Amino acid sequence: MITTAYILYNRRIAFPPLCPRCGLSLESTMHAILKCGPANEVYSQLGLQWVTDPSCDSLWYGMAYIFQMNDVIGCSKILTTMWMLWHARNKFVMEERLPEMQRTMLSKWLPSEKAIVKINFDAAFKQNLHQSCLSFVIRNDLGPIMESGSILNSNVVDTFSTKALACLQALTFAKDTGFSQVVIEGDSRMTIMKARRGITNRFVIGIFTEVIRVMSLNFISVLFQHADRDSNTVAHTIAKNGFKLGNSHFWVEDVPYEAAKLRWLKMTVGHCRFLKGLDSTIACDLLTGRLSEFWVWMISI
Repeated sequence: MITTAYILYNRRIAFPPLCPRCGLSLESTMHAILKCGPANEVYSQLGLQWVTDPSCDSLWYGMAYIFQMNDVIGCSKILTTMWMLWHARNKFVMEERLPEMQRTMLSKWLPSEKAIVKINFDAAFKQNLHQSCLSFVIRNDLGPIMESGSILNSNVVDTFSTKALACLQALTFAKDTGFSQVVIEGDSRMTIMKARRGITNRFVIGIFTEVIRVMSLNFISVLFQHADRDSNTVAHTIAKNGFKLGNSHFWVEDVPYEAAKLRWLKMTVGHCRFLKGLDSTIACDLLTGRLSEFWVWMISI
C-alpha cells in the first residue's frame, strides 16, 4: 500500500487529504504518480506520452494499458520515473524540499562516533494477525555487532504505528542495557522525523512519540537518524524472518543466519566489478538467483 495523504487521512494518521504538491485534488495513488501537475511536467519533459483514460482512477488499469502500449525499454523508463517521482514527493512532504541533482551512490552502514553505540531498528507487520516483529542491531563505534534481537508484538494497530513501536522498543532496550549515548537509526522517515521533533497527537503513533520523548530524557545524548533501506538491510532481514522463529530471540555478538548471509553477500557485491553499479539489494538477489524483491514496490501498491 502506498501511503498517500488520502489513505493517511482515512486512517486518522495525518490531515488534510489534499495533494501536498499541487493542493488541488485528493492525493490518491493514481493522482500522486500519474495525474499531479508536477508529475505531468516530468513525463512531458521525458517524452513519455500518457494515453490512459482521464476518468480512470485505478493505477492497475492504467499500468496494464501502459505495458500494452510500450516496449521493454519504454516500460523501464516509466517505472523508474514513477519510482523517482514518489521519492521526490516523500522528500517534499517529510523535509519540505525537493531532491538535489546528485550522483547516485551505494548507501552503506557507517559506524557511530567514539564511545557512542548505534542501534539500527526495523519492523515487519502482519495485518491479518495484527502482529509485528521488531528487530534491532547494536554496534559500537568500531562497527562490530554487540547484540541483536527480534521481538514479537501482538495487538498492533497498523503498519504506521509499527515503526514507531519498533523505535520505542529499541530505545527501551538501550536504556535497560545501560547505554547512555546512543544513535537510533531506522529507515522510516516519518518515525524519525516525529521522534526528532517530539510531534505528538491523539493517534497511536503520537502516543508512542510522546513516550519516546520522555524516555530520551534518561540518556546523556540521543540522536535519531534516518537511514536508507540499503544501509538498514541487516535489521530489515531480522525483522522479516523473525516471524518464523515463533517467539522473541536475542543474539550476543552475532546475528541470525539469514542476516549473516546478507552481510556476506553485500561484502561480495563490493568486490564484484560487474555488480558495483547496481543497487545492493538487487545485486544480492542476482547473486542468490532471486529477483522478486525488485518488484516489492509495485506489489505493495
